Amino acid sequence: MVARKVAACLKPNSLREFTNLMEREVLPWLRKQEGFLDLIILAVPHCREVATISFWDDKGNAQAYNSGGYPEALKILDNRQIGRAHV
Repeated sequence: MVARKVAACLKPNSLREFTNLMEREVLPWLRKQEGFLDLIILAVPHCREVATISFWDDKGNAQAYNSGGYPEALKILDNRQIGRAHV
């Protein structure tokens, strides 16, 4: 199993929007990615920084997602203009 951590700096007061977006759009999309196992969102209320940890069955699938799927996930977040993510 492989874990990927992504941190994001959200715009003020956008944590609820971020978590809703992750649960409604990003997570269902991630579940369709080969080798994806699960996702954890780490956040503190009234704080702009959040982290997500995704779990993958092996390094190859995690790397394939990093090069192909991750840019697509970033587009979803960028289109909503809630913050900036970095690995």
